[in-house]
Amino acid sequence: MKLIRKIICIALIISLITSFVHAFSFTNGIVRPTVFEIQKSIEEKYGLNIILPQNSNKYINIEECMTVVESSLNRFPDGVIKEITDSYLNKGIKTNLVINKTDNNLIESPATYRRTNSSVNITINILTNNFYGASDVVSLDGIMFEISHFICDYLFDVYGYDNLELGFNKLNLGYEYGTWGLGYDKVFINQSSATNLSEDISDLIWYAENYPEKVLNVSLGKKETIHNKVEFLAQVMDICFESVTPQTKLWLDSIPGSPDVWAENDINKMFEVGLIPKDFLGMYESYISREDFCTLALNLVKLKIGEDKFYQHFEISKPQKSLVINPVNGEIIIDDIISDVFYDINLCKNKDDIYEAYKIGLISDFEGNKFNPEAQITRLEAAKISTAICEKFGIEISEYDLSHFDDMTDLSELEKPYIYFAVSRGILRGYSNKIMPNEYCTYQEAYIMLNRVYELNN
Repeated sequence: MKLIRKIICIALIISLITSFVHAFSFTNGIVRPTVFEIQKSIEEKYGLNIILPQNSNKYINIEECMTVVESSLNRFPDGVIKEITDSYLNKGIKTNLVINKTDNNLIESPATYRRTNSSVNITINILTNNFYGASDVVSLDGIMFEISHFICDYLFDVYGYDNLELGFNKLNLGYEYGTWGLGYDKVFINQSSATNLSEDISDLIWYAENYPEKVLNVSLGKKETIHNKVEFLAQVMDICFESVTPQTKLWLDSIPGSPDVWAENDINKMFEVGLIPKDFLGMYESYISREDFCTLALNLVKLKIGEDKFYQHFEISKPQKSLVINPVNGEIIIDDIISDVFYDINLCKNKDDIYEAYKIGLISDFEGNKFNPEAQITRLEAAKISTAICEKFGIEISEYDLSHFDDMTDLSELEKPYIYFAVSRGILRGYSNKIMPNEYCTYQEAYIMLNRVYELNN
């Protein structure tokens, strides 16, 4: 009996170790980056000095923590954080991002920010959540909030506190800091924003980056003072950062707008039939991200097939989370199958949608093995995904006419067929004698492209 029990125990441990390795090491033949590789990548891209807790390799969810850190940094305009850290370093000030392992949940804040004459410290507290066992938890909102303060202080340095105060006082229309009353919700994004100028600016940056839809819908599509403040801050950012330009279209997705006349009828119809989810209402002029385009593309496929038949049609199943026991220390953790496909799916806001888009083949190629969900999508990339949708619905994608645009020479021989197909089928149209494959798509351009794909497959 003892021998049988021993054999059963050994088999169980081997099984758990196998599950553990599958969940945290090798998945689908892909070697996941180690925590230290992620650390190095973040440090190089953003100019930060990341300080991990001692024996961090013992913490199962430290990778998840680093993923949230990378995701939060990724939300801000490309190059902005690096410009700040480089500027500080030139003055002998090092920017540290400190990962702090706590033993309980009784802490004052999930993240803190402190700047001195010699250093900048953004401390992120990993909480211990005992609901599923000893799991590590970190707050994306907490990190975003403190980084927004970090950017705000830099704007004070470069643009000038007095200049920002003057600009905001004009926009505040007589509503004073330190109080709250009737009408304040049209001027300040929340009650905390009305505390002082620093909180006002930091909250606007935080919300414009992480919750543009909440800023957009402050007054159900009506433009308010909050939106004027965001526009002013976008102009200030353009002045203070070389990496931000008017072409960046910074934060336009958080400012109420309307489609151009040429696109208005088609877009209104798309909203009516559900081709554009309501979350996208008011997003027209800003550049669309890769994640949002893929979300819209998946929505189109589901609408065409029917969501109830979608999983059966593509022979995929909804990913299920499961509990896995770490055989080393007995820690119970959640095995998220979605996270296993590729590392930076964890940087996405809508992981489920991106997972399903990947599984049915809408996402197939990566830039440097990274999906980069916040990156803006090009017309070529949009054409590739549109072509993939058509192929899913049985259209022969090798049948097309050759196009002769002046800038086709910018493309490789492997890329040209996507443009040929998209142009032949009317999905993509040129301007004069250029197709501009490497230019970014605005939201309304993406809507119209996908509407043409939908109509082509009806």
